[in-house]
Amino acid sequence: RDVPLRTSAVVVCSLGRRLSSWTVRCLHRACDATVRDYTPIEATISPFQEGHVRWRRRRALMLLASLWQAGRAFPIEREDADACEEACDLDLLMPLLKLPAI
Repeated sequence: RDVPLRTSAVVVCSLGRRLSSWTVRCLHRACDATVRDYTPIEATISPFQEGHVRWRRRRALMLLASLWQAGRAFPIEREDADACEEACDLDLLMPLLKLPAI
């Protein structure tokens, strides 16, 4: 692809890995980023990063589901939940579970 002559930055490609194979995807996206301002590059690559954003949002729930299925996460008793809630300042999910010692 042709890139405009007055472009200050070009995102040429993206490198990714799925399981054990690597892929290179050609992007050729022009933007007005500079060394002092990477914001245009971040805006240019954000559509390609969307899968990673979704994973970061779902990660805790996916971990919880796999621990539950593996028999490594269990609901805690109600009296334990109150004690844990007072003692722990954790995310919403963590006071709901008790992970057994391995």
